Amino acid sequence: MHCCLAWGYELRDAADVGGVDMCSDSYAAGVWSSFALGAGRLASAAAAKGISLAASSRAAASAGRQQLKNLYRVGAGKNWRLPNVEGLSDAALQASAGRMNP
Repeated sequence: MHCCLAWGYELRDAADVGGVDMCSDSYAAGVWSSFALGAGRLASAAAAKGISLAASSRAAASAGRQQLKNLYRVGAGKNWRLPNVEGLSDAALQASAGRMNP
């Protein structure tokens, strides 16, 4: 009942999965994995906001945000969705650097 917004039982019945041992190590690992991913996402959002507030300029905010993305992507895709800083004011760029989904 921890996942799927309390639809777990209905989904398992519809898929004819049968019984699920919610006390098993595998079930607990799934619960903790979900928690860890959610906590990591929250931490990355807080870090992005902190970087944007602490940055001294738009260049620093943009560079810090890019480093944070590279960190959470574990180095993969360093050139994915590079920021376009053309025509943005310092305030607009710092505000956008604090958002996880521009």
